[in-house]
Amino acid sequence: MLCAKCKENEATFHLTTILHGRGEETIHLCKNCGTEMTSLPAAAPSTLEIFPVIARKCEICGKEAFSAKMFASGDTIYWCFDCAAEHRRTLAGLFMCEHSEFMECVKTRSSPLPFISDPGQLLAWLDEAAQRVVQMLKERRARE
Repeated sequence: MLCAKCKENEATFHLTTILHGRGEETIHLCKNCGTEMTSLPAAAPSTLEIFPVIARKCEICGKEAFSAKMFASGDTIYWCFDCAAEHRRTLAGLFMCEHSEFMECVKTRSSPLPFISDPGQLLAWLDEAAQRVVQMLKERRARE
């Protein structure tokens, strides 16, 4: 069986997750790709969205999905490696544009504590911005 990530090497790692009582899903990875996955810290049930999801299509480009993201709203999006990476890059750019005060803290090596004094507000922004980025990527793919 070939690795689900690189699709080149023989799978030697087999990771099974139980998804909120909706059944099990197993991902098969080669030694190289599996090493990346096993370096992840133990995940709490609330963070299972970082693990691979089999038999799904990327909701942005239509390729085979490898992982999923669950938003605070309860919505879940399945995506491939490329779209997930593009999502992270776009979200980081959006964050730098909309929260330049945080980037200024980083540049001046001053404390970011005033910026993150309300973690709930920051998390709400991240969730809402992540959903906006998904919509932007879907629209971009539709135009291609």
